[in-house]
Amino acid sequence: MSQRSMYAKQDPKEIIDQFVSCPMTAEVVNAASMAFKTVLTERRAKRAVRLLAQPA
Repeated sequence: MSQRSMYAKQDPKEIIDQFVSCPMTAEVVNAASMAFKTVLTERRAKRAVRLLAQPA
């Protein structure tokens, strides 16, 4: 089972509980969300480059 399908079948709260094991300050939550957004943006950019590089 792929990571994507594994998470798709879980409740969002269960997914968050897998990553967060202790109380977090606002600064830590902000840093984690910014890092997550950065990774998403990088993956989108890489995918766009791959799609544009494909022959028509």
